Formats: sequence, structure tokens, C-alpha cells
Amino acid sequence: MLKKIRNYLAIMIVVCLIVTVAVATPIFSNADAIEPTATIEISKVDKEFLVEDPATAAVNSDASISVDLLEETLATTDVVDLDDSNDVLTYLASPSKIKELKLFRPSRVDNSQSKYFPPIMDQGTLNSCTTWSTVYYQMSYAVNKALDRDAASTENVFSPSWIYTMVNEGENYGNYYADILKVLSEIGAVPMSKVPAITEVNGDNVRNVMASKEMWLEASKYRVDEYYTIDLKRNSETPVVDSPKDEDLDAIKKSLALGEVLTGTTYSYKWNKTKIKEDKRVKENSKYKGQYIVTDCTGSVKGAHRITIVGYNDNIWVDINENNVVDKGEMGAFKIANSYGEKSDNKGFVWMAYDAINRVSALAEEGSTINPNRDAGIFDVIGFNIAVNDVENDCYAVLDVTTNDLKSLTVKVTATSDDGKKKEYEPAPFTNAMIRGMGAYPFNSSEDGANGEFYIDLSNIVENVTKDNVDDYEWKFEIASTSQQNESVINSFKVFTKQDNNYTDSYVEEPITLKNNMADITIAKEPAGYLALARYF
Repeated sequence: MLKKIRNYLAIMIVVCLIVTVAVATPIFSNADAIEPTATIEISKVDKEFLVEDPATAAVNSDASISVDLLEETLATTDVVDLDDSNDVLTYLASPSKIKELKLFRPSRVDNSQSKYFPPIMDQGTLNSCTTWSTVYYQMSYAVNKALDRDAASTENVFSPSWIYTMVNEGENYGNYYADILKVLSEIGAVPMSKVPAITEVNGDNVRNVMASKEMWLEASKYRVDEYYTIDLKRNSETPVVDSPKDEDLDAIKKSLALGEVLTGTTYSYKWNKTKIKEDKRVKENSKYKGQYIVTDCTGSVKGAHRITIVGYNDNIWVDINENNVVDKGEMGAFKIANSYGEKSDNKGFVWMAYDAINRVSALAEEGSTINPNRDAGIFDVIGFNIAVNDVENDCYAVLDVTTNDLKSLTVKVTATSDDGKKKEYEPAPFTNAMIRGMGAYPFNSSEDGANGEFYIDLSNIVENVTKDNVDDYEWKFEIASTSQQNESVINSFKVFTKQDNNYTDSYVEEPITLKNNMADITIAKEPAGYLALARYF
């Protein structure tokens, strides 16, 4: 398992110069007319990365982070653990639906047949399966379902590539799903009609971070509001599932029956597959004759792969132990959508036998030893609820920068209320907030590629903040460059309110150069009731 990149340890040394200057305009539109002041200091930042060497790391492992780390990584988004089917019903279903599912348990569900589910596509040669499964399949489906839209249009499916370039360090690396979930919850997703998918390395396309007002505000319409996890007991040394009626399947099956689409991690290089055979003892098999089904995940080659779980069928049979007996432990399978194109397996889908979820097969002979090369077929299962066209995310800090080293940029936001309580927030996609974030490159390779702007949503730290209540807090923005080689320049720093499409004047009167140092922009509420600005660089 890849190690988590730890947040940096910054040692700030105040070195000298203090200057006081006047700023011509109020900070927010509802601020008093008293002019704020600015103080300027110089701070130095030291940073130590505790990170694997990409040359030796398993960079093809797209999903090597435990669900246990989600709450730490997704500091601004709730993560709910659904331990059993009752939790699922309470969390996902309306009272009438709860009653319906208690009385009737469907033996088969296939949400991929819905108009909301996107067409199968191919990730190509990029290690981007986590963005395909989570952004393209899962997020598109969830939003389309909420808005009753058809996934056939590129306007109604989300681009995996817009997020991929923010979470791959500028290389053809695999991603951590916690990073992608963080971007989806704090920033959002943009349609493929605006950012077409990339499927192979072509020049610097994997480093093309599209950081513009259009993209940030479009993404803000579609966000994840809350995540939930379903535990399939990956590390159990005894069989978890021994029949389609096993209660350990209830939570995931009820989620699917309620119309959810889930994502999970698997070791696809370990998949052992066979074809479903027609058998007069199992009528359902005739419908799926010749389709591929994963019987187990056993092998020495590891490489985590993120897939999308779209349905299940309790009535499919595969003869796992090849004894020509229809054992109850051989019945049932999940339907999985993959990102390998329509030419793979069953036109881009594949079945996975319930028994393949077991680290120890329910068909294993009594007394047999645990196979160290066998893994659970699916683990780290994630679902989410979405927020569509959220008008509450109204106030943004807008950071306009010029840089050839996006990876070196870190941002920390602190909001302090009148009673002295502080809220701290490290926003995506900056390096200190991510496990694997942007690369040590400019935004893109164009002539103007070093220039871009970030819209940091302040509602991620203070819920429902607007231009009318934003001055109830003191705001502090610590913007740093950890590079000793490359300079980054803050060209301007403004506050934008979406509901009236209005910007404040820049709080940076002259460009601030960052090189292993930090700019501290503080918008402070003074006792007299006006707002003041402090800048450090």
C-alpha cells in the first residue's frame, strides 16, 4: 500500500521589514467605508516531503488508500460508515422504500440499463481508472439521476481528465481515490463537453491543469455532499459470503436496489475468469451464456484498480470448484462496469462471483491453508450523495498566480469568529491538502501556460458564507511556495461573490514573489467594526 504523503511541517521565521500602507477600497461590498491597512513582513518556509520515489512506487496502483483515511483526508466532508443493511435503509431510503425492500428483496438489479448511466469508455494507456470509475461513471450517474438527464450527451457526463491532471503530479501516475473525492466534494466536476477525455500521453496533456473561472464555477454546480462506505470485511480469514442470502451482502445489495452506483477497489491483475455456461439446472445462466465472470483474485502481481459496481444477480451460477455440483456458495455475482472499452469482457462489463469477494473461498476444502496470493475481489466500497446547483457556495477567494511549479504551492485558510473560535482548512488541489496532487510544472505548455487562477470556495470552511456574513470572521490565507529553485508570483488576490458576479479590488497591490517563503494575507475584523488587511511576504 502506498504511504500517505504527510502534510508539511512549516517553520516560519519572521525576518524583518514591517510597513504600513493604505488600501483604497473596502474589503467586502458590505464593509464600512473606513480604509483598511496592510502590513508587510517576510516569512521563510521549510518543507520536508515524506513521499515515495515515483520511480520505485507502484504508480499503477490507482486506489491504494484505506477507507480509514477518508475522514482525515476529507476534512470538510462527512464520511458515513454503513455497517449493515439497516444502516443502508435508514441512510438511503424513504420510509415507503424501507417497507418495500423489507417485504421484497429483488434477486437481480442492473442500474447500468438506466438512461442515467454513461456509455462504456476506455481509459487507454493512462493510469486513470479511479477518475473514470468515480467521476465519469459514478458522478455522472448520480447527477443524471438527480436531474433526470440522459447520459447519452457529453453535456451530461463528467470529464475524468479535468480532475486527473490535478491528482497525478503531472505524470501518467495512478491516483488515490481520497484525492478525487476531495476534489469532487470541495470543487466539483465539469462536463466532458467542456473537457474531452484524454486516453493516452500526448505531449504535456497529462499536465494540463485547466484553472480558469469558467471551469471552477461550472464545477461548483455539481458536488458530492457526503460519502458513505460499505465494509466487505476484506481481511477476514474465514469466508465472509457463503450464499446469495448471506447477510454480509445485504448492505451493498440494498444500496444497488435503491438505485445507487458504487465504486470499489480490486486487484484486476489477479482476476481469474471463466465463461458462464448454459446449464438446465440453472435457468438464469442461459441468458448470460458465454459472458465472462471473475471466479477469484489469486496471483502474485498486485496493481490496484478502481471499478464501478452497477448491479447484481443472485441466480447466476459458476462452477468454482469444478465438481459439477450447484453449490450455494457458487451462486450469485456482482455486475461491474470497467474502463477498458467495449471490446473488453462483456462489452465493457464483467461479472464477479460473490465468492470472489472472499479472501478465503467458501468452497475451500475444510482444513486447507490460506492462500497468501489470494485477495478479496472487491474492497473499499464507496457511495455518495450529491449537491446539485448549490447556490450556497457564494464567496470565493481568487488567487491569480504565475508559476512553473504547481506542486510547490500550498494554501491554508483560517477563519476566526468573534468569539475567537478558529476553523482551519487546506483546500484542494494544493499540495498540502492532497496525497498526490498537481505536478512540478506550469498549468500547461502554451506560451501563457504559467498563468492561472484558483477559486477557493470559502463555504468549505464556513458553511453558508455569503457577502452578507463573510465579515463576521477574520480570514487568514497562508500561501506558500516550498521550492528553492522555482519562483511563483501572486499577481492578485481578490474575493468573488457568485450571486452578483462581483470582485473586490486586489489585496495584492504589487506582485508578490514566492520562493521557499510564504505570503500571509489576513482580512481582519477590528474592534471598531471595520475590516483590515495584513500581508506578509
